Amino acid sequence: DMPSISRICNRAILLKHGEVLFNGDTLEGVELYNIQNEEDSENTSGRIELIYPVTKFSVNQQFETIKFNQNFPLNIDIESDKELENITLRINIFNKGENYVASSVIESKKYNIKLFKGLTRWNINLSALPLKAGKYYISSGLTDEKGSLIAISHMQNQVIVTGGHPGVVADCQLDITEWKYNKNITL
Repeated sequence: DMPSISRICNRAILLKHGEVLFNGDTLEGVELYNIQNEEDSENTSGRIELIYPVTKFSVNQQFETIKFNQNFPLNIDIESDKELENITLRINIFNKGENYVASSVIESKKYNIKLFKGLTRWNINLSALPLKAGKYYISSGLTDEKGSLIAISHMQNQVIVTGGHPGVVADCQLDITEWKYNKNITL
């Protein structure tokens, strides 16, 4: 019971196959223990689906590891056969058990953003992730002005959150702090 260990103990030792991996602060030791266990149970259910006019949809984070309450920047590359306005981007974050923990629903018209014909890169900065330490999976979906799904990247990306208290739980709506775009980029 890691929350109890964090409350009761003032030091932690993490062993793996008889070797000391960590000897120090309890919260940091519990965090490393949780991350170590998550690495042994990797998620393999990721998929990407594209519907006309989208021909490419990839979500790339700038950091694989972020600290508790740190903003979360993403680059989203979208190739489209036509220009679209009034689209909605949904970003959902799941824990290793594939349970929802946080999301953001972003309407392009609010930020005066559109999807151009060709390749467009969106630079998005989400508000701080109030998640307990551990590994999380990211799913993103794109819908047109009618609400029809035109692209989804389901659990293709992961992020490791460090810091915070092991008992922190999110289940929250994330705010967007910035949304910029680059039109017709070359990768």
